[in-house]
Amino acid sequence: MEDMPKLEIKSLSRSFGTGSFHEEGISFCVDTGQCLAIVGPSGAGKTTLLRCVAGLLKPDSGSVLLDGTDITGRRPSERGMAMIFQDAALFPHMDVAHNVTYGLHRLGYSAKETDRMLEQTAALLGLESLLNRYPASLSAGEAQRVGIGRAIIRSPKILLLDEPLSNLDARLRDELRMELLNLKRKLHMTMIMVTHDQSDAMLLGDLAGVMNQGKLMAIGTPEDLYQHPHDLFTASFLGTPAINLLDARMSEDHTLSFEGFRVRMPEIAYCGNVTLAVRPEHLKITDAGIAALADTCLRNGSQYLIQFRLHDGAVMRMLKDTPINEGSQVYLSAETEQIMLFDPSTGQRICPCIRADGA
Repeated sequence: MEDMPKLEIKSLSRSFGTGSFHEEGISFCVDTGQCLAIVGPSGAGKTTLLRCVAGLLKPDSGSVLLDGTDITGRRPSERGMAMIFQDAALFPHMDVAHNVTYGLHRLGYSAKETDRMLEQTAALLGLESLLNRYPASLSAGEAQRVGIGRAIIRSPKILLLDEPLSNLDARLRDELRMELLNLKRKLHMTMIMVTHDQSDAMLLGDLAGVMNQGKLMAIGTPEDLYQHPHDLFTASFLGTPAINLLDARMSEDHTLSFEGFRVRMPEIAYCGNVTLAVRPEHLKITDAGIAALADTCLRNGSQYLIQFRLHDGAVMRMLKDTPINEGSQVYLSAETEQIMLFDPSTGQRICPCIRADGA
């Protein structure tokens, strides 16, 4: 049993308006202590998936397994899971202490046991000074921490998070991200988070999943999905600034061409139209390459975000440590290993060839 994944989703599907799952079903595994962060646009089916895992919605097909046991038919209270919602949804007539322990009272825990669990949870989340206050006097960040406390006080096997940071400002988001990360490490708790903010996934997820139109497009480590995406949607959705996309063509002699830009791609055996993709941080200004006009130059933290306009009106963006004069004419290029090519008809990555000798 120890070798089994903590949580396994097998071919789960659900018809639910714009949040429907793909008819082929969704499958993935999350090991003990891992955090899977699922990102995607609104209507991709993220929350519907989470609610099916929690037991709040019944899937049309597929199964949810916990430690190898099928729990698909169990009620939410019997799954050993807890869920944190976008809105903390605290009871306004109860103080923080009673909000956190509300579920314990309903389940018949003794006053002594409830006090012990409240003390541990409050210390873990820094809620000691808030226990006698009421929700109306709490900040958004404090209210969400109380909601987290209410979810974890019974030490659930799985913690499900539905956009838990979306109602917070940038500073509070950063603070609560770190609290969630520390919480995961201290409790070795398995988590599934859904979010539309890729920063949450990149910072909190041991694994990241990308959903679009009810389909799980990709799943893997955040670094792998960012650096080696297998489909155009994943490449486009992850990354700020967004990846640069250009229409180009591969010829039979392995030459990639676009508006005077020509580069040999000997490892790519493909002929026809392609979508060329290169991330802003991989672009550089050189003596030859794609002719471009510097359109705007904006400070982006310690770097500068520069937007270039090409002769056909297409736009490319790059990150640079030093500014550039707007209106400057330059040439842009990238190392061949940083250039990704996708089939424009299927959106799938055109991968390098692997020779018989394994090179």
